Amino acid sequence: GQSFTLEQYRAYRAETPPAKPVSPPPAATNPLTAPLEAVCELWNVDPDLMFVDGRSNQRSPRDDRARRTLLAWLHDVAGYSWPVIGRMFGQNHSSVLVVAREANPADIDRLNDQIEQNADA
Repeated sequence: GQSFTLEQYRAYRAETPPAKPVSPPPAATNPLTAPLEAVCELWNVDPDLMFVDGRSNQRSPRDDRARRTLLAWLHDVAGYSWPVIGRMFGQNHSSVLVVAREANPADIDRLNDQIEQNADA
């Protein structure tokens, strides 16, 4: 690959407009709809607490477990990259990676089963 100097990188960043926030896609095409519904159903949690908005101190251990599982499922099963998952949840990719690393593989399987069961219903 080609290497860039710091000055070239800064010039590139100055020329590149910041990404514009996009409105979420409709529920039928939103990739988070099915796993979010399933994780909330499995652990009986509030979907709003799965996202970062300064309310992490309001999450219970059950909420945290559901969130860890959802993040890990999105990466391990759905195949999303950590940076994409981070953007979905308003966090840095390394933050979601650290949280998801603590997910229990059996919980990921349970979530996957619930998603499939909900799709069949």
